[in-house]
Amino acid sequence: MNFSIITYKHQYPILVNGVIKTHNESFEIGAPIKNEWQPCLGTPLTCDINNFPYLLEIKFQALTKSPYLFTFNFDFFKDKYSNNDLTNFSLTLAIGPNGHITMWLFNEYKAIIICNHICEPIEESKISEDWKFKMSMLAHITKGWDKNQKQSDNTQEFDARIINGWLKYNYRFIITKIKPMQEKVIAMNDNLNLSCLLFDGTYIKDGSKFIFDFHEASKPRNIAIKWRKNNIEYSVYFWLDEDELTNIFKRFYGAHPETKADFIIRIDAENKKYELALFRQGLKEPVVIPESAYQLIVFKNKFEDYRSENYDQPRGAWIW
Repeated sequence: MNFSIITYKHQYPILVNGVIKTHNESFEIGAPIKNEWQPCLGTPLTCDINNFPYLLEIKFQALTKSPYLFTFNFDFFKDKYSNNDLTNFSLTLAIGPNGHITMWLFNEYKAIIICNHICEPIEESKISEDWKFKMSMLAHITKGWDKNQKQSDNTQEFDARIINGWLKYNYRFIITKIKPMQEKVIAMNDNLNLSCLLFDGTYIKDGSKFIFDFHEASKPRNIAIKWRKNNIEYSVYFWLDEDELTNIFKRFYGAHPETKADFIIRIDAENKKYELALFRQGLKEPVVIPESAYQLIVFKNKFEDYRSENYDQPRGAWIW
């Protein structure tokens, strides 16, 4: 399996040091990392592990922030999966500058969060001189990074973005096909597949039908819908804006994220009309999500058929 460490939603250089252990081998983790979703200085924090790990221990610290210690025991996975099954998965650990830790277990088809934790700072008296020296070196070698960018040091703002990203809502997906004078819910069958990547980093890409039932989940970040009819294959891809969608969900759900709601995807491929909306019991009609809150591209038999006016995704962005 593959194990990697990334940073999350910030631009602080972070020093990481620790170890990940299996019952047969041990891997040292020690390098500074920076920038969202990628290691970019020193040895990449990625390693291939022959056996599923049983223990992870790391110390980490961002510049201008406190140091933190994180320990995680994987033994509880033995009751759910065999070692052969687990080696087909990958692990990614995301680190935030204020002690926020999230870890995903994933394969090609789905990703789940197995840990979401806020660590306690290490006491000043327990910080070694060696660690202080490493932090001074990190400050020195990253001195010129992002010198033209204004770095926000607003801890409350950062924590708010984390909380908004991880907040779960109760909803199901409904896909409707718009025809003249009628709107028909598309039945789930082998000709239709919906994949969804959420803002908390989880995803489902195996066509699981549970997402068409009410379930608690983070807000959708990317949505892909594929279906075939009369030898024509359609593919529709949505990219949703995090800030706009957060405000929309807050207004729609209010203080009750547990309220059951429909996330409606309306499709009129023949007339190139597409729409997203939210609906809950008590409303007379769905609340339409404005087009400014998402980007969209559509393919017909693998050739581009339509794109929204605000579409600016790079080529190949629909492959995820």
